[in-house]
Parts: sequence; structure tokens; C-alpha cells
Amino acid sequence: MMKIRIIVSTLCACCIGLIYDKANYYKGRSIIEYKCLPYNFVPSYIELTSNIKGLLKSKRFFCFIYNGYETVGHGFGYVYNKDGLIKDGYKTKNVFSISEIIGYYYDEKRICMICTDEKNRVRCVMPYSYKSDCIFVEVPFPQDRTSLKYVNTVDI
Repeated sequence: MMKIRIIVSTLCACCIGLIYDKANYYKGRSIIEYKCLPYNFVPSYIELTSNIKGLLKSKRFFCFIYNGYETVGHGFGYVYNKDGLIKDGYKTKNVFSISEIIGYYYDEKRICMICTDEKNRVRCVMPYSYKSDCIFVEVPFPQDRTSLKYVNTVDI
């Protein structure tokens, strides 16, 4: 009888751990890589430590890893204006750098990141295939948000 209790307790703990891990996957804090976001995006975070007057301060910034090694997030990745990109290609001047990803909407086919730029303006960004490359373009905020799931990434 004691062995059955131990086995049942262990199974319950494992199930609860897996549920908790899956819930944390979308914020980049899981042990297992589930790969359930579109474009094979993997949520992660960057931890930056600074030394201010002898005190170490660290801050986490949410990011995505795509193509296995490329990162988009705090200071990584440029966002293009789609019209400028089609007209001028990569030489377009209408670009900005992502300062922080504050959240994202997703479903099984698309992902839409809500981020701030270097001037702290809130912008909406989506991945876009361009010349066999994955780039990021600014888009209007999604109107049909009821079908999308939202993840808040500010306090990771």
C-alpha cells in the first residue's frame, strides 16, 4: 500500500511539474522545448547585469530565438516598414530596433509581437518571409484578437 502511495504521489508531482513547465514555456522559462509557436520561434530571455555604484543589478529581457540561433528582442533585430522594404529592399531607411518585447499574440499560423522601439513607442511587429530570409515588419495591431492568445512578457 505504501508503494502505491509513493508511485501515485510521484506521478501527480510529475504531471503538475509538466503542466507548470508548459505554462512557463510561453514566457521562456521552461525546461522542455515544446516548439508549439509558429515559425519555430522559441521563447527565451536575455539577462543583462550592470554594476551601478558597486551594486550589481540584473534585468531580464524577453526574446525569441529563431532559425536555431538568431535572436529578436532587446536590441536584437531590425524592423522594417513593409512598403519601404518592397520598394528599396534591405537598403530602406525606414527601420527601427526593438527595445523590448512587452507581449505577443499568437495562434497556430501567426505570431504578432507587441514591442517598444528605441524611442519607447509601442509598435506591433510580425515575421515576414523575404528572399528566403525571416525579417520583421511593422503591422497594424490585430483587430481579431479574440481568436489569438496573448502572453504578457513584461515581468519575466
